[in-house]
Parts: sequence; structure tokens; C-alpha cells
Amino acid sequence: MKNMNSPDWLSVLKVDLKRYDRSVTTIMNYQSAIKFLIKQHGLVIDEFLDNPKRRGQELIDKMILENAVNAAFNTYIYSLRALLRAYDIDYKSIEWKYPRNKARVYRDRLPTLEELKYILDKASLKQKVVVLLLISSGMRQSTMKTIKLRDFAYDDEN
Repeated sequence: MKNMNSPDWLSVLKVDLKRYDRSVTTIMNYQSAIKFLIKQHGLVIDEFLDNPKRRGQELIDKMILENAVNAAFNTYIYSLRALLRAYDIDYKSIEWKYPRNKARVYRDRLPTLEELKYILDKASLKQKVVVLLLISSGMRQSTMKTIKLRDFAYDDEN
């Protein structure tokens, strides 16, 4: 088998992900994840493809021992599975053992009615508009930063 750590696997993975109608962002994330696994954790593509169950588990175990299980860990798993699918390897029958994501605990919460009254009492008119828009729409702060005046629909009669 030729050296699969060459960029050939990139195009094979990209074509396969496009075949399954994945977004450009997903394609880039998966390719970056595989490159990261090659560079940081010693993934050798041809060895992985020859024995994906064993090599995949070895890679996962190495990452666990190195405390490299982080928020991107599932992306690494999904990208490895996508790579197997791209090379027509039955990835669904392979079960790797790894820590599953725990339910995320969000610190964000809606303010209580008393807190909202306090905020609105202290806020300027502009701040009141922002707070009420966020609360009433469920919009996130990050979305609020990108909103433009043209994003609002106007009724010409009113």
C-alpha cells in the first residue's frame, strides 16, 4: 500500500463528505482533525486503514492517557469514522471504547422576574431595547452582535 499520510487521503475524504452533503465547515473540521491526529498523536493513515479497530483504539487510549480528551474529542472520532467510510471500510461494526460526553451544564439562565425588573430599571433606553429583544426572542448575545437594521421586517402601514 502506498503512503496514505500523503495528501491523497484529504481528497478522498473531501469527496466522500461532499457525497453525503456535508457542509464546507464540516469538511474542513474533519480534515483538520485528521491532520491534528497525525501531527500530535502519531496517527499513521495506512496502518489505521489496515486495522482500524485496533489502531483506532490504540490512538484513543493514547489520547486518554495524555489527558487529551477535550471538547473536540468527538470530532476526532467522527472524522476517523468518516475516513473509514471514505475508504469503504465498515465503520459501523467497529466499537471503540472511550468516554462519552457527559451532559453539558450551562451556567447561562434566564433572569428571574425580579432580576429582569432590576436590570430594566437601571438600563438606558438603548440597553432596554437590547435586553427586551434578547429576552423576548431567545436570541443569543453572539447573534445580537451581528444583527443589522436591514434584518428587521417593517410594516409600511404602521
